[in-house]
Amino acid sequence: MMSMFNRKKKSVHYYKRRNIFERNAVREIQVHVQYSAVQYKSQRMPPRDRISLQQRERIVRAFEDVHEDYLAIAETIGVNRSTARGIVSRYVREGRIAERPRGGANHVRVDDAIRDFLHEIIDENCLLTIAEMNRESRLRLPHKPTIHDRTVARSLEGRLYRVKLVRPLPADRNRPNVLQKRVEYENWFMGHAVVNHTVFIHECGNNIWIARSQGRALRGERAYREVCGQRGRNVTVALAVSPLVVQCFTQQYSEA
Repeated sequence: MMSMFNRKKKSVHYYKRRNIFERNAVREIQVHVQYSAVQYKSQRMPPRDRISLQQRERIVRAFEDVHEDYLAIAETIGVNRSTARGIVSRYVREGRIAERPRGGANHVRVDDAIRDFLHEIIDENCLLTIAEMNRESRLRLPHKPTIHDRTVARSLEGRLYRVKLVRPLPADRNRPNVLQKRVEYENWFMGHAVVNHTVFIHECGNNIWIARSQGRALRGERAYREVCGQRGRNVTVALAVSPLVVQCFTQQYSEA
């Protein structure tokens, strides 16, 4: 019994020492990683200072002036000699002093002019397909690069254009003279018709044979509804409305 107890006691001490060793090893690894990160940050090169446009223009003016040395001027304003040579060589080669713009999208084929043109096409006729829009843009903008129909679709999606149900809109509804007549009728109605109790009469036709056009069925099967052979009678509704009373008259008649 004593030997078993001693063996268990030794095993407990062994596992405790192993856990302490593992914790110390993990702590050493964490300290090493933190030290490496700090050392890496300290060894990184500092961000280089950008050469301002005024400094570039001053170097170019010194280069064009025969009485000045542009390298000496560069050292005076704190610009490296090799950088000054690069600025001068770019000015002689391209005639450009400022830097090229950095960042942004490269090789853009659909620019703002094409996007505005697609917007104008949709305003003119919203029923055109993507292929017809692309074909029209090639005809009206021949100097622009040729793009694919999918590119046109992505451009329209980027400007929040979606395919929707087209609804008819009468052409004479929003003409200026029609809008003016609406204003005049509203003024007459509020000032004369309501005060003098004018009666308005309206007549319309309807059919009471009304049923739902959509139903449910299993996949692969059709949905049917049982109907009679006749569509029912037509109904004529005449309505007389005034600020004080409402009269309604209906009459049914069969189709001839």
